[in-house]
Amino acid sequence: MNILIYYHDEICPNHGGIQRMSSNLAEELIKKGHAVYFLSNKENGVSEDSGSVCEKFFIQTDTFCDLESTKFVKNLMISKGIDIVLNQSHRYTDFIKYVKINFDIPIVTAFHLAPYHQVAIEKNGLNKLANFFSIEQALNLKRIIGRPYKIFMAKKSIRRLFKDMYNNSDKIVVLSSGFESDFSEVIGENSGKIVSISNFTTFSPNAVEKSILINKEKTILFVGRLTFSDKRVDRLILIWGKIYRKYPEWKLKILGDGPEKERIQKYIDRKNIQNIELVGFVKPEQEYKNASILCMTSSCEGLPMVLVEAGNYGCVPMAFECSSSLKDVIDHKKNGILVAPFDMKKYQEELEMLIGNTEYREQLQNEVLLVNEKFDKDRIILKWETLFSELLEQKK
Repeated sequence: MNILIYYHDEICPNHGGIQRMSSNLAEELIKKGHAVYFLSNKENGVSEDSGSVCEKFFIQTDTFCDLESTKFVKNLMISKGIDIVLNQSHRYTDFIKYVKINFDIPIVTAFHLAPYHQVAIEKNGLNKLANFFSIEQALNLKRIIGRPYKIFMAKKSIRRLFKDMYNNSDKIVVLSSGFESDFSEVIGENSGKIVSISNFTTFSPNAVEKSILINKEKTILFVGRLTFSDKRVDRLILIWGKIYRKYPEWKLKILGDGPEKERIQKYIDRKNIQNIELVGFVKPEQEYKNASILCMTSSCEGLPMVLVEAGNYGCVPMAFECSSSLKDVIDHKKNGILVAPFDMKKYQEELEMLIGNTEYREQLQNEVLLVNEKFDKDRIILKWETLFSELLEQKK
């Protein structure tokens, strides 16, 4: 079949998140004999070295109201004989509305966040964040973001967007079975139109031998975008600032980049926090191999594959249970640690237990090495192929 994957920005696998998963999915579908194309509104100027696995096309405008854009998309759909559209851009519905009106082909929208993601951010985004800002800045931000009215408006906006996606798609794909009921609750409808397909890991089962545990360093990792809205690395830094003196042989390495990197470094310098390093953006595989623990302190998550990937290298995952999907990855105290959101004291206690109890930590490391078949690549691709085939059959 001929599949068109739409995302509002140019899809570049090295950018992580939705773009990386879109590229991985396209690559595997191509291996199965399907033709896959990318369509985006914006070209980021990195096409030559983006490592794209398939041909890319770009619309020059952000909407589909002008004749030039609609003509371009129509010619693309016809010339490539597109059978099905996979919309990876859940925030924008103009494209799928246009396709629904003008083409009799199935439309699938993939939703990559927890259904109440933005509401969770509004509620928890600035919890204990004041130390990273001046007093005046912190008070202003809390006053704005903490207002019940803003949370109410976030819910209202989410409901309107979800309804739009639902009405203009043949299927909505969420990342976890727990998100199916959440999505239904938001839109006030419950039907078979909402299904769950998780992301998959690109690591081969049993690719990493247990011998890797012998060379583990006393290192804790954070891997993610440096933002204060959702990923909330500041929480981990605040905890580390309280405990690093107890464990001088341990270090915290922060992998990733983002708008708050400079502010974070200034805070670390001002507080003179030791044994912490802002590494920047690097490929994390070698760091996973070396590190013993991976910490996530997000306000909300979809299905964080960083936990799965770290686990494949025997790196014990630890996170706040900010979304129901976290239980898909971590079995508490069997192959990782889940902490009730957002209990900073409990998180610190659990982290110190992992650091201080070598036998306990190694027990979890052995368990986390067992690749969870739910994230096996071939199994997930088969689900996508089955979904696409069923939708095409229904159209006939």
